[in-house]
Amino acid sequence: MKCLESSLNKQQSPHQSLRSLFLNDIHVDHIAEELVVCHAHGRTADALHIMDTHDFDCLGVEENGKVIGYIEKHDLGDGICRDDMKSFITTEVVSDSTSLLKTLYLFKETKRIFVLEENRISKLVTHADLQKAPVQLFLFGLVSLTEMYLLQWIKKYLPYEEWKPYLNKSRLREAYRIFYERKKVNEEIQLIDCLQLCDKRDIVLSVKDMYTILPFPSKNKMRDYFRQIESLRNDLAHAQDFIGKFTKKEIIELVLQTEKVLRILEEELLVEE
Repeated sequence: MKCLESSLNKQQSPHQSLRSLFLNDIHVDHIAEELVVCHAHGRTADALHIMDTHDFDCLGVEENGKVIGYIEKHDLGDGICRDDMKSFITTEVVSDSTSLLKTLYLFKETKRIFVLEENRISKLVTHADLQKAPVQLFLFGLVSLTEMYLLQWIKKYLPYEEWKPYLNKSRLREAYRIFYERKKVNEEIQLIDCLQLCDKRDIVLSVKDMYTILPFPSKNKMRDYFRQIESLRNDLAHAQDFIGKFTKKEIIELVLQTEKVLRILEEELLVEE
């Protein structure tokens, strides 16, 4: 507990350090793909063939060596690409130095993001790119911090194993099983360190003074949130395709909600006994 409290009292908390990394050092360029283009006066049939072959939803439209817009597969008629071209709008274009975290937030309002290198749009980010390693690392970091903060909060709020009555017998037996297994290899742990995320959730949900502090309108909403991050954590830990399970909007909402939870838990852990 002292270790975490000491960390929280430093210039940056663990959560702030994670955000700083993805705000300052990891950029949109780390997940963007090269934008495939067609010529403005090329046939839409040819563009459609490219899209079908590579499973693309859109292509950039180039004229006089400059990308001037884009076309979407579902909008294509029979003619030239310029006829079906859409112009770029401010909310869907970012520079290649834009942080990954800011890129995630922008995704909430747009279907895709185009990346500007110097004075040319050259790359693209879509929903599928959220599956890439930098995004997975950020998401896994958020979930891991949530678990760590919940554990420290329970230790602080329910010391001396006062949390045990809030778990059913089967979950308590599972905690003891893990505890004894880990003790066999001489790990210096407590029983509470063997709780799973679902156990921490159930404990917090059972104590009104705890769950009412968190930013949820009801216990059901809070339970749904924890089920989502548990599902996401499992997918990330086992390298599963989580974007097939979560929509882009759900991922971003989960990030925003988790950051609120982490900020509140940090404040609670800093409250003097």
